[in-house]
Amino acid sequence: MKEVGTDISAEQPKSLTTEAVRASDYVITMGCGDACPVIPSKNYLDCQSDDAVGRGIEAVRPIRDEIRLASRRDRRDGRSARGARHGAPDGVPVATDW
Repeated sequence: MKEVGTDISAEQPKSLTTEAVRASDYVITMGCGDACPVIPSKNYLDCQSDDAVGRGIEAVRPIRDEIRLASRRDRRDGRSARGARHGAPDGVPVATDW
């Protein structure tokens, strides 16, 4: 992530909690089969991607790029995967299950 300008070196994997979803404007899930909290009025984007866990950087880059493009396209179009309108700017809180 650092190579695209996002330093997550201090972050650790964690479960997507109801509290994290409530505190976020966008919720990006990866279709990994995890039961994710669903809160009405939140903007969800489900990226049906391969699981990045335990994979090397060459395998993770395309997954990262796919999620990035899908989230930008979703915001550009002013809708979420559930059809809610949004259009929030870059830098808003986002919860992910990755």
